Amino acid sequence: MHEQAELGVAAHWRYKEGGGHQEDPFAAELNRLRQALAAGGTAQPRVEDVYVFTPEGDIIAMPIGSTVLDYAYRVHTLVGHRCRGAKINGQIVPIKTLLHQADQVEILTQPTPAPSREWGSAQAGFLHSASARAKVRNWFHRLDQTTAREAGAVYCDRLFRRLGLNRQAQSKLMSTLKFKSLDALYEAVGNHKLDTNSLLNAARAVIKPPEQEQVQERVQTAGQQLKNTSRSGAAKSPEDAVLSLDGMKAQPAGCCQPRPGDPVLAFITRGQGLKLHKQECANIRHLQAEFPERILAVEWPSQPTHWAQVLKLDFLLEDVARFWADLGPVLAPFKARVVESRSRLERNSGLTDLAVTFELPAAGDVFWLIKRLQALPAVESVQRV
Repeated sequence: MHEQAELGVAAHWRYKEGGGHQEDPFAAELNRLRQALAAGGTAQPRVEDVYVFTPEGDIIAMPIGSTVLDYAYRVHTLVGHRCRGAKINGQIVPIKTLLHQADQVEILTQPTPAPSREWGSAQAGFLHSASARAKVRNWFHRLDQTTAREAGAVYCDRLFRRLGLNRQAQSKLMSTLKFKSLDALYEAVGNHKLDTNSLLNAARAVIKPPEQEQVQERVQTAGQQLKNTSRSGAAKSPEDAVLSLDGMKAQPAGCCQPRPGDPVLAFITRGQGLKLHKQECANIRHLQAEFPERILAVEWPSQPTHWAQVLKLDFLLEDVARFWADLGPVLAPFKARVVESRSRLERNSGLTDLAVTFELPAAGDVFWLIKRLQALPAVESVQRV
């Protein structure tokens, strides 16, 4: 009777359930076990899932071959990213430990997410689930994007400042390179998908600073003056044609740091206007020999109040924190500001060697500024570099 009910005419209920001729996996497994037992043999059910318990007693089904780390990602993605181990039945185990039936699993986490790239590899054996490995790869993809964007932003910002690109020029540059946003440009530079030379050439192509046009126009004028005067024998070198710096983009060179009133020569840079050197500066003499066509004799503007001079000092400090706290009131009367600083600890003396670059107006009194800095309580010694 039982055989007739299971396999005979009464078995038509299966079709009423909508299964058609497709065999139900559960029913197929029952048939396999039934036939094995009918043949007088023994059979074990095929189990495709591992059933484990949470600390609260809830049951979670995991695929056969799942590890502790798989379980952590099944609970929540962030739990997986923060997983550093687990307790199975009260015993601490590594994250690669395989799960077994009826295990009670408690995940041990750290405060911040810190997955390993190795987790995303199937060969490493940390994760059995493809979806969990995809979560790990997605984490590092976003992390690489952020890192590349930050590195690209540092490079691009430095380039934009050096070339003097304003927002309008930056927008034109993005349009030229076919980027929809600065973040996309930063990411492409950081990922090396956009070559830095290509970026530099494109940036130079989209900008035409008025200062450069003035420089070129005045250079041509000066060159014409040189030709005219050389015919009469009145001049033989660029120093004989003096160019005024009124309204032009020029900066004192850091090597010799000329101040208003010093006899100077100007070197025509690419993208940075003019660099001013003292006439006796060794660097300008070298440049004059190599690039004579880019050397100009110039005179300071009539009102050089906007010019700044650079002062580099090397301090030995007993208390760095106190030095920075006392520095502001000293710099304020001189209208000076800190441009750059680097520090290192001297192991023998225990003092801090701090190299600081200051910028102050051209008319600022460097002598008295150094005197004031030497008088600070935290300063052991100060030397001009």
